[in-house]
Amino acid sequence: MLTLLRLPLFLLQVGFYALCAFIDLLRGRKGLHLESTVLIDAPRDLVWRFSAGDRMVFDGPPVVEVVREPIAGSEDLFLFRSSVSGQPQFRFVCRRIELDEARGTSLYEVVPHDLSVPPNCLIGCLERRTVEERQGRTAFTISNDLESCSFREHIMSSIGMRRCATLIKRQCEKAAGTQSRLKTLADHGLVLSIAALLSFWSLLGWKEALGLAIVVLVHEAGHAIAMRMAGVEVRGICLIPFFGGACVPKTSYRTEGRFAFIALMGPAFSLIPTLGLVGLYLATDDIRFLQAAWLFAIINVVNLLPVLPLDGGVILNSLLGSISRRVARAASWIAMLAVLGHAIYWQSLLIGITVLVCVVLYCLSGPRGVELEPLSLPVGTTLVLGSAVTCAAYLFVIDYSYSGPPARAAARLTSPDAVVLYVDSELADTDFVAPLACSLKRVLAVPVSTRSLRLPRTPDLAATATQLDANRLGERFAAATAAEGSPRTQKFLLLGDDLKIGRANVFAMFLGDAANPRPNGLLSTARLHDRTSNRSRGEDADVTAKRAYKLILRMSTRIAGYNNPAGCVLAFHNGGTDDLDHTPSGFCEWDQAVLARAGLLKAEAGPDCPAAPRYAATQTADHHADAPG
Repeated sequence: MLTLLRLPLFLLQVGFYALCAFIDLLRGRKGLHLESTVLIDAPRDLVWRFSAGDRMVFDGPPVVEVVREPIAGSEDLFLFRSSVSGQPQFRFVCRRIELDEARGTSLYEVVPHDLSVPPNCLIGCLERRTVEERQGRTAFTISNDLESCSFREHIMSSIGMRRCATLIKRQCEKAAGTQSRLKTLADHGLVLSIAALLSFWSLLGWKEALGLAIVVLVHEAGHAIAMRMAGVEVRGICLIPFFGGACVPKTSYRTEGRFAFIALMGPAFSLIPTLGLVGLYLATDDIRFLQAAWLFAIINVVNLLPVLPLDGGVILNSLLGSISRRVARAASWIAMLAVLGHAIYWQSLLIGITVLVCVVLYCLSGPRGVELEPLSLPVGTTLVLGSAVTCAAYLFVIDYSYSGPPARAAARLTSPDAVVLYVDSELADTDFVAPLACSLKRVLAVPVSTRSLRLPRTPDLAATATQLDANRLGERFAAATAAEGSPRTQKFLLLGDDLKIGRANVFAMFLGDAANPRPNGLLSTARLHDRTSNRSRGEDADVTAKRAYKLILRMSTRIAGYNNPAGCVLAFHNGGTDDLDHTPSGFCEWDQAVLARAGLLKAEAGPDCPAAPRYAATQTADHHADAPG
């Protein structure tokens, strides 16, 4: 946790030392003297034994180990080996010039040797360490003198020396029992995971954050299982804020094959719950299972991108590195810079910062020190095939998450073969009918037509002195039009009478219920008309047409059997015209996909409607006559 909090400071240090190295380069200065001193709350003897011993282990995370071994046949030459989380990093051969416990000083010089990896790195560097008591504590000083160094070595030496002093201070204080409990707690993996969960919550919300944490933990469990299978000890699993998670090894991978296999097993193992969730969706039709499968798929397919430090980048690096380390490094650079460029183009600050940190660390790391055993052709071929199959499976799940549910939902719908608007002969104002019909024709994939209808008002239709009973009127309308069209033809009566069902006043209704709808509906303009002094007759017709358009679309889709829309224009409202006016006029993406597959909607809306007549004369025609427009 503290390592992440120190990350901004680390980036500032990199920038500062890079500037210093650039200035030295301009001045032609080749030599470099560095020195760092820390005060340690631990006995002097403990600090000396640890810093001058043959083996230093820093608990981390990550675990760093430095081992000193004498070289056979030489009394003053020693091989220094370093590893991070069990993975070998560098080897240096140094000549011991001084080792005096009484004075608390040691001095080593890096010398050329066949055992050094990488060769010719930091040759001639003198490193002096001094341990002395000061003000009741122990002062530990480390200094480096380099006769010449490259630009990268200048930065790495500056950062590495100070980092080494800090790690020695922390480890000695931990051994002495004087380390702050707060620091110990902050570096615990559980604290880091809680911080990661909170970071996911801040970005996505608590439900999505919990789902993402589960996906990441399952993914990392795949890596842990693979480590066990490959004989690599596991230190632990933790979540990383704003990034994801990590499975930390204890011992070395030893071969590129093990390294790539462990990387692939994260996404491959996650296929089990992913396909299981798809199966649960198919069995229960509960969309939440498919949404969870989509989350598994999208996280893991992103992890398979060929960009370090993602799993796909590790696999590609192992494959190419077994052929040529230079080619592998070039491919890694191209991939990371491409993602960084896309992050800048998309203006994604989070992705940009994450990739920038990876680029900086990769740049500073330089060529890999100790090479792993390269892949054989059969193992490399198996990894390529495994990666391709795993990626293809996730892409199938992602595609099915978008195309499958609309297809399944559409298969359950009964799409009409036509929509007919019947204009009641007693409707006084029909100016809205033409724009309404045109708006419906723009979006519906079935024919839309208008007809006039004379429907006698008899006393049995009355609900009150001024209102008609919607149910009885609907039955009368269904009987009057039963001979027209087919059983799948949806018929809507547009009338000016106010409607009532029980105690409720209604705008519109269809016969039957959601489980057994009938293809007949009523729409009353009595409460849709909102003519005020501020609106002209034409403007009022436009408002009424828009309201009627939303109501008829909602009735049409519900008659077709679509009872659980995402919302938008199909959102259900029990309020008045204000609620209706605030309902969007467009379709939600999900609704559009389902209804288009069912054949009710067009894939894309047609051209805009031409200007409709504003003051069309009200006409009353025979039962089968077409109304104007």
